[in-house]
Amino acid sequence: MKLTKKELVYLSDIYPEASSISLLSTVNAEKDGKEEDSLKEKGVLADGGLTKEAKEILDIVAGANHASRLVVRDGLTYLEKYTYRVGENIVVVENEGSEMDVTILKDFSSIGFDVSQYVGLSSRKTTGVEIVFSVEETMAFFALVDLYREYSLKSYLGEEVPDAVSLKAMKEHMGKTGDSSLVDLFRVNFGYQPPNSLEKTLESLIKKECISKDKDYRLAGEYALFAKNFLVPSSMILVESFSIGSDQVLLVGGGLGLVAGVCDQCFIFADLEEVEVKAVAGLEMVQTLEGFLICPEL
Repeated sequence: MKLTKKELVYLSDIYPEASSISLLSTVNAEKDGKEEDSLKEKGVLADGGLTKEAKEILDIVAGANHASRLVVRDGLTYLEKYTYRVGENIVVVENEGSEMDVTILKDFSSIGFDVSQYVGLSSRKTTGVEIVFSVEETMAFFALVDLYREYSLKSYLGEEVPDAVSLKAMKEHMGKTGDSSLVDLFRVNFGYQPPNSLEKTLESLIKKECISKDKDYRLAGEYALFAKNFLVPSSMILVESFSIGSDQVLLVGGGLGLVAGVCDQCFIFADLEEVEVKAVAGLEMVQTLEGFLICPEL
C-alpha cells in the first residue's frame, strides 16, 4: 500500500506505543484533515478501524525492535528503502518522494534487483584489499588514497605529479572539503576527525604494511592499485541497522558502499572504534546489503 507522510502521521495515532525506531514514530508531517477519507479510499481504513490487510502490515512497522535503512545515491538518482522486523516477518518501505510504498517482504529478489542496477552482479574485483583500521588510521589512509587519486587524474591530463605523498600535502588535504574526498565523506557521514598526531598514525600504517616511507609516503602493492583504480566513485550506498536491546538501549551498526567501476567497489564497515575497508565484487556488495536489510540483532 502507498501512503503519504500525512497519512502515516494519522496512522501513528492508532499506534501510540510504536517502538522508537518505527516509521510511525519517526515520520514528520502536518496533517490537513483529509487523511481519514483518503485512507478509506485506499482500503486502509474501514468500519471504524484498520482493514485486516493494513493491520497485518502496520503491526509489524509499529512493533519492530529491529530495523534497517538503505540509501543509494547515483548522480540525480536516489533510492531509499527501510525494513522493519518482528519475529520472522519483515516489512519493506520504499520512499517514492510524495508517497511511501509499504509492503510485506516475501523475498529479497526485488531489493537485490534494485541495488544491482547500481552495482552490477559481477563476481570479479580488481584487488583483494581487506583490512581493519582504527578511526584515526582510516582518516590517514583515505588521505593517502585521495591524493593518489588526484595525482593519477592529473597525470592523465599530462601534468607532472609527485611519485609519493608528503606529510604537508596530507595535512592540507585533511583541512579541505569536497564532494570527491573520501576524508570529507567520512567526516560528514560518521563524524570522524583527522588524527591528533598524523605522523604517529602513519607509523601505525607502516607497521600494518599498507604504506611505506622513504622521504615521503607511498601506498604499498594492492593498496596503491586500489587507489589508482578508485578514481571517480559513481554511486554511494549508506546502510544502517538498528536494534532496541532488552534494556531499551538503541544499538546501531552500518557501513558505506562505494562504486567506482564494475570491478572497483568497496564496502566500509564502520563503528565508533574500528573500520573495516574491504574491496568487494558487485555480487558481494548486493549480498552484504541484504545482510543488513534482514534487520539482524546487534
